[in-house]
Amino acid sequence: EVLAALRARLEHGVLGYTSWQQDDFRSAIAHWYATRYDTTIDTGQLVYGPSVLNQLSQLLRMWTEEGDGVVVHTPTYDGFRKAITGLGRELRGVPVGDEEALERELSRPDAKVLVLCSPHNPTGRVWTADELARTAALAERYGVAVISDEIHADFVHEGDAGGPARVHVPWTRVAGAGRWALISSG
Repeated sequence: EVLAALRARLEHGVLGYTSWQQDDFRSAIAHWYATRYDTTIDTGQLVYGPSVLNQLSQLLRMWTEEGDGVVVHTPTYDGFRKAITGLGRELRGVPVGDEEALERELSRPDAKVLVLCSPHNPTGRVWTADELARTAALAERYGVAVISDEIHADFVHEGDAGGPARVHVPWTRVAGAGRWALISSG
């Protein structure tokens, strides 16, 4: 059985890293989003990056300046904290689920980016489509860019903690016309 599995894998032909920024790479990501999440991804807008923190840092450098506010839900992944403060940006924490605090922080003139971890790390909170739509509306109203880290999208389990089953909703489904980026393991 093991030898048969090894032979099948060897016959596949891809034994290492994929070619980045190639049409087949981008098409595979678009296909995954279409079949898994019933949403469309424009392959022309896909950009490869080596890690979530690398892409987050690059986007923060492009969209913010030192001293600008970057809003995150707390508790937050420590890598986010280090990336944001390491670039001289002001980390603005908002408790998970506190929409009033979220609006208060997004409405501040120096708030430039919301880093949305979806599903949330470390709490595992899976945002509903309505929650994400309200967040998108707030970000658009206040001119705040959104970086949606969706690297844990496929770790959603049905009926977590005895609650109703939730499914991951990609930011692409709720994003308005404002500036945004989605980071995923693809």
